[in-house]
Amino acid sequence: MEYLKDPKACHSHEEVDVNTLVIIPGYGKFKVGERFWTSWCQITGQSRNVFDMFQPEEVFSRLNDDVRITVEINDTIQDGQPDGTILACASSKRQPLTSEDMQAAADKFGAEFYSYDKGVVTALFNCPFPTTYELLEHKYTTQFLLQVPVDGFSQPASYLALHRIQDDGRHTGIVITPMCKESKTILQVGVGNVQENLFRVISTFNPEEEFHKLIGRLEIATASWASFGEACGIFRLLTTAMRDSHVSTNTQAKILERFDQLCGDPNREYNLTSRQEVSTRRAMTIPVRCMVYDLIAFMADAGAETSDDAAMAIYRWMGMIYQEFELEGSQKQFPTWESFQAG
Repeated sequence: MEYLKDPKACHSHEEVDVNTLVIIPGYGKFKVGERFWTSWCQITGQSRNVFDMFQPEEVFSRLNDDVRITVEINDTIQDGQPDGTILACASSKRQPLTSEDMQAAADKFGAEFYSYDKGVVTALFNCPFPTTYELLEHKYTTQFLLQVPVDGFSQPASYLALHRIQDDGRHTGIVITPMCKESKTILQVGVGNVQENLFRVISTFNPEEEFHKLIGRLEIATASWASFGEACGIFRLLTTAMRDSHVSTNTQAKILERFDQLCGDPNREYNLTSRQEVSTRRAMTIPVRCMVYDLIAFMADAGAETSDDAAMAIYRWMGMIYQEFELEGSQKQFPTWESFQAG
C-alpha cells in the first residue's frame, strides 16, 4: 500500500481512504472504493483497525484463496493518477453476476433504463404480468428497478416502480420508484448458471400484493395536503442533488421555479423572506397549495429531466410514500386550501 498522506495525520477513516493507494502487482495502483471496507469486514471477519496494528502487506499475506477482490480499471490513465478503484471483496466460492450478464438481461428483456455506478448496475424492467393503475389524471403500468452489484458483494435487489403511460399505452419515461425497504425484494440467484437464474427471476417477478400496498399509499397521498415542511425538504433535496450531479444551471432554475409554482409560492403566501423563518414544528402543520401526490408526481417528472445520480436521490426520497404524511388525510376535513387556512 502507498499513502499520499500519513494515516496518523488524517482525522477520519474517510480521509485515510482518499489518501490510500493499494498496489496490485501486475495491475497498478488503485484507490479504495466506498463499498470496499464494508465488504472487507464482512468477508474476512476483520475490522479495518487491523491495519493500525499490522503492516498492510502482512494483513494481505494472511488472506487465503477464498477472497476475491474486484477492481474497476479507468478507461484513460494519466500520469500520477490511480489506475482504477478497488470496488469490493467477496468469497471466491460464489459466482458473481457480471456486467455482461446484466447487459444480456437488458437486451433480452428490453430494459428501459440502464446505468453503472461504483460496482452496481441499475436497470428498469417491465413486469412480466403488467397491471395498469389510474391515479387522478395519470395512468401507470407496473415495472421494477433492478440493482445488481457486479463486484460480487451483496445480493441483487429489486424495487417496485410505476411508469406513467399515455392513453395509447406509450411510456413517458416518468417513473415513481420508492427505493426503501418496503418496496425492496432481495433476489436469490443461487449457484450454478447465475445468468439463467437472473433471467428466470426477471421473467417471473410478480409482487402483486406489494403493488396494491403502494397504490393504496398513493391514493392516500391524493387526499393529503402537502405541508410546508415537506415542500421545504424537497426544495433542499432537489437543490443539493442537482448541484452535486452537475445538472445545468438553466435546468435547475426551471425545475425549482416550477416547484414553487406547484406549491403556490409559499414564501409569498406566508409573507416570508426565507423558508428558515418557520419553525420545524409549525412547518409540519401548515399546508402549501398542492397534495402530497402532486409532490410525488413532480419529483417523478424531475427524475426524468435530470441526471442518473439526481434521479437516484429522488427515488430514495420517494421512500416517504410508506411513511405517515404530516397532514395525512387532511383533504377530507379541509376540501380547499382556503378552508384549511380558515380552520
